[in-house]
Amino acid sequence: MLYRKEYEKIYNKINNIARKGKDAIFDYYILIDELIDNGQYSILQDVLINKYKIDLINFKSVKDLKHKTFSIIRQKTNSSSQVELTKLFNSKNIYPIGFHYFRKTDNQYLGDIKELEESEDWIAYKDPKLTEKQDEIRIINLEVTIGLSQSILEAIPEFENNPNKSITFATNSVVIYTGNIYNCEQSYTYNISNPITPTYSSYWTQKIAPTYSVTVIDDNETKLIDKYSIAINLLNQTNYRDI
Repeated sequence: MLYRKEYEKIYNKINNIARKGKDAIFDYYILIDELIDNGQYSILQDVLINKYKIDLINFKSVKDLKHKTFSIIRQKTNSSSQVELTKLFNSKNIYPIGFHYFRKTDNQYLGDIKELEESEDWIAYKDPKLTEKQDEIRIINLEVTIGLSQSILEAIPEFENNPNKSITFATNSVVIYTGNIYNCEQSYTYNISNPITPTYSSYWTQKIAPTYSVTVIDDNETKLIDKYSIAINLLNQTNYRDI
């Protein structure tokens, strides 16, 4: 009875750590050492083989075990990180397409958020009793880009003022015309009988993008979900104003 209770307790601890995502690897290392110090290695072995199909006989040392098993456990764990991010995005009224982020209400592009995986040579445990140095700790930082970079500007199509070509523009299409950025406010077809250009037209609104800037959120004491919250707040402060 006691064995089953300890078995479930260890499994729940591992599962909860894995659900936090990549940046919880340090907690996983600490847990493994605690279980070994408490004489629970055999129970840990049973949990890993039964729950995750990880046979500890395949690892040369405890250090090897810790470094190689966390990624396997994460792959076999129903991570809550994506669910948390989705809830965060909904609460902030935004949605991502890749690393590009848009406001839900009007589909306005706000900026980019990219994950940067930082590899440290080693990180020592904070507990003075534990002196083993752990290498290849992975820390996820975020890079927030506001405004339009040169690469984004190059990706925006140029409005071709040639009425011999028929082009249909959807609502919220974005083009560059005479060096300025325009957003299509109402879908229409540009052709020889309807040669409407973005200039002085109710179909288009000129946009002024915020000053281009890049911010890296790299506080390693901050959880990844909280880093995303900070990043999204930065994006929501941007203002692509109309002229």
